[in-house]
Amino acid sequence: MYHADLYRVSSRDEFEELDLLAESSDGVLVVEWPEHAGDGLAEYDVEVWISRPDPYDDLRMITLDSPDPSLSRIISTLE
Repeated sequence: MYHADLYRVSSRDEFEELDLLAESSDGVLVVEWPEHAGDGLAEYDVEVWISRPDPYDDLRMITLDSPDPSLSRIISTLE
């Protein structure tokens, strides 16, 4: 598993310089702040959103989504 935090990346060019897609081709790439890659990450298999409904509680809400119908069906069984 590969993790990329793109918070400090400011353009698609900067994202491409990192060569993350090639470097992670033998595993799973987990990306924080994917919108900082511009359109360099046009596709994803599963999108994971982690939110904190109440800032005074330790509870976290995890939301999964996928454009792939077969993955969407699997995700729906988890709810």
